[in-house]
Amino acid sequence: MNAVVDGEQANVGNYYAYATSLDNSNYKIKPTTAVYCKFSITPKPIEKPTAGDARLVYNGSELTYTLTGFNANLMIITSNIQTEIGDYTAKVKPNSNHMWKDGTSTQLDFPFKIIAPGVVAKYSSNYDYIYKQTLNNDSYRKAYGNDYKHKINDSTLNIVNGKPRYILGNIKYGTNISSFLNNLQSESKYLKIYQSESDTTPVFDGIASNGVVANEVGNLNVATGFKVELYRDTTDSEPLDEVYLSVLGDVVTNGVIDTADVTFISRIAKGEIALSDLSLEQQLAAMVDNKGKVTSTDGKILLNVISGNTQTESYFDSTASDKNAYEIWSISIDSMDGKIYRTSYELTTSTLYNNTIIGNIAPQTKANVFKTKLATQLEANSSTIAIYKANGAVAKDNDYIGTGCYIIYNSKTIYLSVLGDLTGDGIVNTMDVTCLNRIIIGDIKIDSSDSLLTLTAIIQNKGNIDTTDSETLMNYIGGNVDLTKYF
Repeated sequence: MNAVVDGEQANVGNYYAYATSLDNSNYKIKPTTAVYCKFSITPKPIEKPTAGDARLVYNGSELTYTLTGFNANLMIITSNIQTEIGDYTAKVKPNSNHMWKDGTSTQLDFPFKIIAPGVVAKYSSNYDYIYKQTLNNDSYRKAYGNDYKHKINDSTLNIVNGKPRYILGNIKYGTNISSFLNNLQSESKYLKIYQSESDTTPVFDGIASNGVVANEVGNLNVATGFKVELYRDTTDSEPLDEVYLSVLGDVVTNGVIDTADVTFISRIAKGEIALSDLSLEQQLAAMVDNKGKVTSTDGKILLNVISGNTQTESYFDSTASDKNAYEIWSISIDSMDGKIYRTSYELTTSTLYNNTIIGNIAPQTKANVFKTKLATQLEANSSTIAIYKANGAVAKDNDYIGTGCYIIYNSKTIYLSVLGDLTGDGIVNTMDVTCLNRIIIGDIKIDSSDSLLTLTAIIQNKGNIDTTDSETLMNYIGGNVDLTKYF
């Protein structure tokens, strides 16, 4: 019998078939007579898919999580295509013509994650990958910032023996292994840490310890030259990533800064040790002042670090956030101990209120430079910004912006603070140091209500105004400190 099934139906449902002719001569039905038969198509049982490799490595583009046994002709899958690092769940169910072999059509959830292609630091840390940039025979320590992503577009930055060498920097000296691991997004159970490139036994083996850090290991300082390996899975024999650490100032590679580092840098500056003979991470650690060459200034900075007058963090190169952008400065007081801190937030047209204070202004910034830069930042016409000196006189183009100067913008008065410029002339010199010392000993009284003077005087921003702040100004005057590092 030749049967036509309602236009040759193939989907699940109830249908009727009718005969147009009967080939069997035992049936006495004329060709013009139709025979109707009701029938049903039920879902076809199929095998369930199983989880595939649930850890995909981010490569900067769209990634697809693939299940074992998945068939697009039989099943529907959603949420398995993602483009960012994170945890996800792929959802799978049979299509309308099929069901699982257990008779259900329940949606199945398959968790998976897209992991970073390498060791990644938390955003809250200062850590950043660094590289050596050579220009006109001078060498500089540069941070990736927003320009590069580790293992995505950085393979040509540091080449050693024909291979990329990835170096994580902006690490404070004296950082122990526990603190270092806590500042990483990468899970410690996939990490191994070696004290040097030549070591074959890790000082920390997260795979063996399931990420648990023993006290004696956790208290050990990380140092320049430490090697960190990241494994994709606990069963892998080859690392997914291999990273070296560079601790600024730690040139002798012991995790601290002491006179041995000063002596080492002095020998480099004198030419007794060639910078190029050191490992790349040592070279970057020696570039403290980062002015193109390793000189006695780098050693002087480390002497100030040892004496507690400055910090290496002030010399970290960080292009992730624009330190040169002007910001709104304000004061916060710790409710527990009453300490005063300088806080800042983004300066935009919407955040400029009457009597607010603009900071991140470097000493010896000329009025026309400040005005142009501020107008660009506010996306405003510079003609709408009027700059006045503290005495009310209009600032000329070549006048320095000083603490106490103010602008009129959108009918609002906004004051300006130049860090360290306590005398208001736009220059930081010994007169400012004298003024700051008088504040410290109490000859000049200021409190949190005098926001402008407080914000200008709290150089290191450690909660109190003390001799370390005035010593920092002296180091700036001597050419050993960049005040913009304290913004």
